[in-house]
Parts: sequence; structure tokens; C-alpha cells
Amino acid sequence: RVFLWAPRKQFHFDFKCGNESCGSSLTSKGLYRNIRLVVDRQDFYYLAAEYMECRTCKATYIAYDEKILHQLPDGLRARFPAVLTRKFACDVSIVTQLRSRTLGKSPTALTNSLREMHSDAYLRRYLAFASDAECHQRGMRSMGLQPQPYAKPKSVQHVPSAKWLLAVYVRDVMSRLDMLRAAVTGVFGTILKIDSTKKIVKKLAGADANTASWATNVGNERGEVL
Repeated sequence: RVFLWAPRKQFHFDFKCGNESCGSSLTSKGLYRNIRLVVDRQDFYYLAAEYMECRTCKATYIAYDEKILHQLPDGLRARFPAVLTRKFACDVSIVTQLRSRTLGKSPTALTNSLREMHSDAYLRRYLAFASDAECHQRGMRSMGLQPQPYAKPKSVQHVPSAKWLLAVYVRDVMSRLDMLRAAVTGVFGTILKIDSTKKIVKKLAGADANTASWATNVGNERGEVL
């Protein structure tokens, strides 16, 4: 499988140069010559990307560069299917399972599960290949032709280690850091209550003494103070 990521051509988006002193529009430079191997739940697939350049400062960018992805609105950026690392890439479906880490759902357990699913999918493809090859040889013999030799199938590719999956999870958290910070520092609720008191303002000392006469608190149904 090959996933082609070409947001400029697909979404007709006007990307700007990442250099602060430039900011010119980027133009297409074809496809990037290197492709990335992405770990999926049952197998691997390849990630190909568009190549762009700035004709003003001659800078070049790959379509999955962070400076490019950050320019996309959330609705379009969410279509990018992987979290990239230095050597490999991880599909977002696996990253989603890493977010729900609880007792018994560690990166090691997920790695073992991925290896089992990859081995099962490889075995199914190998059996399908062997069955088709045998059928083809029988057909050639029935026509009096010499059966052709077949290339040996490639061995199953190994799933990266649990440490690598944990590094992928850290990259995913860093990409959602602003949203997570807002969720931690923000207080929400549906049932609000209000209470006023003078006891708190009497405890103010120093430069803040005698600056307020009432303290009004607004809270939600869980007792969290807004």
C-alpha cells in the first residue's frame, strides 16, 4: 500500500515559506524521492509526499514537514495519517490505542499485540500466494508447459520495540500540548453555583489589604471553582 500526501494539489492550499524573512508562496517540485515506512495495525505501508520549493529564497519543503502541517487548518491536518519519527512512522490508529494506556495496556503489551497481528496477516498472505502459485503450476502442466519458478516471498517485517512506541506517544502528546494545557487549566461544567463571602477578603495582607469588600466564587456541579 502507498499513501500519497499532496495537500497543495489535493486541497489547493496556498502554503507559505517557513523562513520568517521570506513568506512567499510555495510551488510544486514534484514528489519527494524518499518514501517513509509506516507501521500499521496489521502490516506496513509506504508514505509518499509532495515536494515544494520557494522560488524567492530557494528553500525546499516536504509536505509532511512540521512547518507545512502547522499551516493547515485542523480539519485538513487531521487527514494526515501518521506520526513521524527519525527512522519509521506510526499510523494514528496505533497512536490512539497508546492514549488509552491503563493497567494491562502498556506499550509492551501493545507491541506484542501488533507482532501477533502482523504475523497473522503475513501468514494469510503467504498461504494465498502459495495457493495461487500451485494453481498456476497445475494450469501450466495441463497445457504441457514447463512450470515457472517463483521468487521466495520476503520474510515478515519486524515491528519496532516498545521503547519506540513510547517515543511515538511522546511526540503525539507534544503535538497536542496546547489542547492538553487548555484542558488541564480550564474548568467546565453545566450546573453553576455562586457564593459570596467577606471572610476571605479579611485575610488579605500587605499591598492587597482593604482592596476588596466581597469575594464571589462561581463553581460547577463538581465543586470546581471557576
